[in-house]
Amino acid sequence: MTTPPQTIGPYFAPGLPPAGDGPAVLRGRVLDAAGAGVPDALLELWPPFARAATSPDGSYALPVPAAPPPYLSLCLHARGLPHPLFTRVYFTRPPDDPLLTALPPARRATLLASPGHRFDVHLGGAAETVFLTF
Repeated sequence: MTTPPQTIGPYFAPGLPPAGDGPAVLRGRVLDAAGAGVPDALLELWPPFARAATSPDGSYALPVPAAPPPYLSLCLHARGLPHPLFTRVYFTRPPDDPLLTALPPARRATLLASPGHRFDVHLGGAAETVFLTF
């Protein structure tokens, strides 16, 4: 029997700080190109620094400030990714933000959290999240 290649992970909950216990919570799912949840991915959010692993269905919860800034930075580590992926989670749409204004409306929408602080990360497909390179 063979096992699939694994370059990163898995991430075990005992090594992570409690998630979802801040004044507000960002919730969502990490989804592959087919729309299936990605288990045991690791998300890091800053500021403030928070970290959470996804559950078997790809869902996560991260504490965020009660009054978050216009955007927070998000880093994603997952199996099969040789390097982490970086994106932003926007809670409001600042009219002069250079990144948002440079994107077509459909791509811009992938960076905007829904009301109630919901943000799904799509690793591929038509709704693929915009990822940043540095």
